[in-house]
Amino acid sequence: MKKIPVLACSSVAILALGLSIALPSGFAQNVENTTNQSVQTISENTIHSETASSGPVTLKASWDETKLGSPTTFHVEATGGSDKYMFRMDAPSYSSPDEYAFESVADPSRSDWTKYTSETTSHDYEFTMMASGTYNFHFYVMDKTAGVYYLRVNFNIQVSDPNYPSINEIVSEAVAQSEKETDGTEYAKAVWLHDWLIGRMEYDSTLKWSSAESALSRGFGTCQSYESAYSKLLTKAGIENVETRDTKDAHTWNAVKIDGDWYQIDATWDDSNDNWYGFDQRHLYFGLTDELMTIAHPGHESMYQTEGYAQRSTSLKDNYYVRSGEADQWADKYAERIQKHLDALDKTFTVEITSEFLRTFGFVLR
Repeated sequence: MKKIPVLACSSVAILALGLSIALPSGFAQNVENTTNQSVQTISENTIHSETASSGPVTLKASWDETKLGSPTTFHVEATGGSDKYMFRMDAPSYSSPDEYAFESVADPSRSDWTKYTSETTSHDYEFTMMASGTYNFHFYVMDKTAGVYYLRVNFNIQVSDPNYPSINEIVSEAVAQSEKETDGTEYAKAVWLHDWLIGRMEYDSTLKWSSAESALSRGFGTCQSYESAYSKLLTKAGIENVETRDTKDAHTWNAVKIDGDWYQIDATWDDSNDNWYGFDQRHLYFGLTDELMTIAHPGHESMYQTEGYAQRSTSLKDNYYVRSGEADQWADKYAERIQKHLDALDKTFTVEITSEFLRTFGFVLR
């Protein structure tokens, strides 16, 4: 494995790797891997840069000193070609310090990251880093006239500021707090961490941000952000969990093992300020069975019925409304009528639902 030099100076370090692929006329692939690895002295007001070359074309990305919480401008330019360059920036990825496990901060499939610019000689991009750790950046240039269709510069920037803790630090602090404020059971910690997360997040309606980094340092994200952040919290708390991904509905949530049983928990859909009929819906999707989750997400049916599905969820013992006793306020109203049918040994019977709330949400409380 090729070692990449790491430079640390104050709170910033840079690791660089450039990759280029040139496709000349006829599209015969002529791959040239040019790696520019240089240890740079970082001082105040110094502009940092990394380059990569393919044939006559050189791509350069440069930026000023990085400051967490403030936008960093990346200036990309190319030379040696036709001057009809098109540039693109990939969605940056992030890793907590000493972890080297990168997760894309934003959804790389969104148009923000997939489209090249129109033909130009240079372009500026802005990105704000929000957590101590390492951010990875990729910038690309295409020069069709020169036959360069894939030229990339790739580098890491390490940043640190106590006012912007790493994601692992945020997670550790939250889990420690959950252990102090609960009885320490898996159920209590899972509920506390669930509530803590949705209490500090908002859903990103632009669908751009999709990571634990965006959830925990920026305060918003898509369902992927909720799932990823909740997974990190649960894992740190010692609670087994697995991502559940419904490709049919383009949605994801957590399967969580509490007290030996698997449950489906959708923190995204629980992040609601609705209070219909005097009922707080912020735990409506905490601790569901597979069958109940399928009512909300029909695509889940084909998943949990697949042979070998390991997170089969059949119990409601640790469903929030069952475990907390909140379901009793609705069940008690019908207990007497149900008991009369049972005493009469009726094999089948119907009990009319008179609560508007139960007509709307009763599927969760069955």
